[in-house]
Amino acid sequence: MAKTLAVSLQPFHQRVTASTQGDPFDSNTLLGAQVSGAQNERIIGITEQAKMRGGTYVSLEVMIREVSGPIVAIAPFGSVGDVLRIANNSCYGLAAGVFTSDIKQGLPMAKSLEARTAWVDCYSVIAHFVPFRGCKDSSVG
Repeated sequence: MAKTLAVSLQPFHQRVTASTQGDPFDSNTLLGAQVSGAQNERIIGITEQAKMRGGTYVSLEVMIREVSGPIVAIAPFGSVGDVLRIANNSCYGLAAGVFTSDIKQGLPMAKSLEARTAWVDCYSVIAHFVPFRGCKDSSVG
C-alpha cells in the first residue's frame, strides 16, 4: 500500500512562520523560551539530525520520544491503524492531537490514543481547573 501525505502543510507552515516568539506572558506569543540552555541545544540537535537524514521529516525515533520542545512530527500513513500503532508505540503518554477533516473518524481515534489528554482539531486547550498529568512514563520525575 503506497503511503501518502494527504494533507496540505501550507496553512500549517504559514501559521508557524507568522507566529510570535518571546515573552510567554504576552498573549500574542505562541512560543516562549525553553526551560534551559541544555534543553534548547537538545532540540537544535534533534532538528539537525533530521536534516542530515534527508530533510524536514523527523525520524520515527523522535515520534516516540518526549522532546519537550517545538517539534511537530508529520508523516505519511497507510491507514488509521498505522497511525495508532506509531502513536502508541511509545513509553510516554502526556498528550496527543488529532487533526482531521472527518470528526466522526477523529473522535474514536483520539479515544484510542494512549495519552492522558487527546485533543481533536486543536491542541493545548486546557481548562486550568482540571487536573493535568501524563500516563505511562510521562510526568514521572
